[in-house]
Amino acid sequence: MAAKYDGSVLAPGFYDLNQDGVMDTLAFMYKGKHALFISDDGKLPWDVEPEEGFDAYFQAAFCAGEKVNPWNEVRSNWGNYTFLVDRDGCGRFDSLGDFCYRAFDLNGDGAPEAEYYHLFPGADWCPYSNKFVVNFNGERDMSNIDFENLTYGDEQAYDEGFKYIMNVHGSGFFVNSYSLHPETSWETPIAWYDFDCDGKTNMVMRVGDTMHNNSIIGVGLKDGYDHYAGIATEFELAMELNGDTSDQNWHSLDMMLSFNNYKNPTLDYTGFRDHLDCMKPLKGSEPFYGNMLPTRTEALRQYLPYLDGVKIGLDHDNWDANWLIFDEDGDDCRWEEMFSNHEGDGGDSNYNTCLLSDHLGDRTEKDPDNSGKGLLYVSPMDGKIHLYKAKYGWWEIDYLALFKGSTDHPYVTEGPAPSEGMAYVRVRYFDNDNDGFLDTLRYESVEYGREDESAKLLREVSLKDLGIEVPKPELFDMRTEAEITGFRVQNWDGKPFTTETFEGSPAKTVYDKTKAFYVNVCENMWAGAQLLYACAVRHGLNIREKLDVDIKTDYTRDECISMKVYDVPDGYSRHLSGNNLREKYHNGYWLREKVFADICSCNKLDTKQLQRFYYAGKYQELVDYVDDVLNKCNSDEIKLEDLLGKTILIGLTYYTEEKEFIEQKQIWGTVIKSSEEGILVHLSNGEYYDLPPNLTSTQVATPGEYRLRSTGEIVVNPDYLTTWNVVKHSK
Repeated sequence: MAAKYDGSVLAPGFYDLNQDGVMDTLAFMYKGKHALFISDDGKLPWDVEPEEGFDAYFQAAFCAGEKVNPWNEVRSNWGNYTFLVDRDGCGRFDSLGDFCYRAFDLNGDGAPEAEYYHLFPGADWCPYSNKFVVNFNGERDMSNIDFENLTYGDEQAYDEGFKYIMNVHGSGFFVNSYSLHPETSWETPIAWYDFDCDGKTNMVMRVGDTMHNNSIIGVGLKDGYDHYAGIATEFELAMELNGDTSDQNWHSLDMMLSFNNYKNPTLDYTGFRDHLDCMKPLKGSEPFYGNMLPTRTEALRQYLPYLDGVKIGLDHDNWDANWLIFDEDGDDCRWEEMFSNHEGDGGDSNYNTCLLSDHLGDRTEKDPDNSGKGLLYVSPMDGKIHLYKAKYGWWEIDYLALFKGSTDHPYVTEGPAPSEGMAYVRVRYFDNDNDGFLDTLRYESVEYGREDESAKLLREVSLKDLGIEVPKPELFDMRTEAEITGFRVQNWDGKPFTTETFEGSPAKTVYDKTKAFYVNVCENMWAGAQLLYACAVRHGLNIREKLDVDIKTDYTRDECISMKVYDVPDGYSRHLSGNNLREKYHNGYWLREKVFADICSCNKLDTKQLQRFYYAGKYQELVDYVDDVLNKCNSDEIKLEDLLGKTILIGLTYYTEEKEFIEQKQIWGTVIKSSEEGILVHLSNGEYYDLPPNLTSTQVATPGEYRLRSTGEIVVNPDYLTTWNVVKHSK
């Protein structure tokens, strides 16, 4: 006669729940509590107890008590299984205080590619918390589950190099529900993408369903609701763009575009259905799930699909607002999304609204009515990416990236919050003519914690006040025409994703398109900085270049907390390298800004004219203006015969016939002939170079060392400098 089970705990031993003659279930004591291991494949991996006993065996297999990811190769042949623990001692496994963990082997190799678990057993605020997780990388480690205390581990804990203990650094996703009915979820999903398959995340998509939540950040369902609405109220895309992830920097999100509609959302995601056959329980095991059977074995999940959700969210036309956040100080290592000090409605700073944001360093722009549809553009005023139709904008400058981190990242690897009242520099962005584009920059000194009431104007730049009109920047739309793939977990073969898997998908296409846009921004930022720097060096205007050589950059936490004033220091010798995208963007911006300030200090130049060129993004015209004015001043004093026998440094800029920039190079040598017939220079490499007998672009060199950007060679104390534009004619 077949045994009948009512779901109560079992005496330790082996059991055959599906009555096929093969042992499929193990009952044992785990840390003093009754536990069941159910093989959902119908056959246990063992038929005898190991020498150390099952309690010690399973604790080691789950890395219980260790501050590491709980994956252990001991589990690599367990297949599909369910692990139940009577955590609260109720005598069953189906109370809200009991623990449930399920692992799914989707490709038949014995190790899991997905998992399901009860996050917070016994927690009143989220009694039905559950999560389904998929890893597309082929790695075994997934969530950071605390098998010592049988609860969800710290999802923000990370090891050296910001590698999170929870595996969120490659490709995968989860749906996160605090409902008895997990078909719909609060986070639906959070998905991370490793397009180049190097193990580091390139992009994150987060979709939120908050209509029935107690609050937007999802602290459980409101009274009277037992499921989520099935309508997305939030859609966020965060991207790593600098390409600077490594084993020392596993996570580095640089830019995020976020959409929301909390008032009248209409993005119904219940039509995107995934039937997870792996969730079905072993026949005969149902009594042990008891009252939780519908939650812990439900096969249906509805969420924005992994490869296609990016397109669906971007194409949706009924978002109520959107905002852009950019990690200007390059220290955002969060895994799931980027947070801002300015989340929430309206133009108030809201510095205390989001406790998950970086303390300082990020730039936020908000389009409160979604009139700009999330389109982006590059402003000529600063060369940065901005949000079209943004009504509000802030950048809290963290020049040395000292104040990294947030309240839920209390780790010593992160910077502390600044002390209240610390003075620092903030930039505000305005579109005063309401044409959708930035036209005014306001630089302010503010006090941390009371920014708006303490703001003091340092300077303001307005295109209108400068009397200039600039062409409307070209709008960038990250949306894609890529076709929907239809991919679901239900039709995945369980094999690790490759670069070919992603190719042509909406997710990859959107990322590639945005990355190319950003690369162009970086190249232009660096090119503009180089133009101005070369000009300043030619004319000896780089007077503050080395003022940052000895600045302090390494602060202790106590020194950061005690800091009263945090200014942007003078000097730019730290910004002369552009070896990668991050350097071209970050160093390019600060080099250009600081060199421009040096150029403006020259009393022979019209500062307002310089500003007209600079804030219109016309850097070549600015350089031409400086050269014309200063060379004319110099040429009135220099005669051809003065050059004879002198050392001269020659700067050459090559253009096509269509006036497109080709390259810059520098050469130098000794003048051996200088007359009305021409100037002949014996170069340092032994060759000869002819120059026209025109001294308009020639000036006396300021004593010092001149590093040739094209070769790295250093020329010490040349007598003269001269610059020429050269047009290369096509054959």
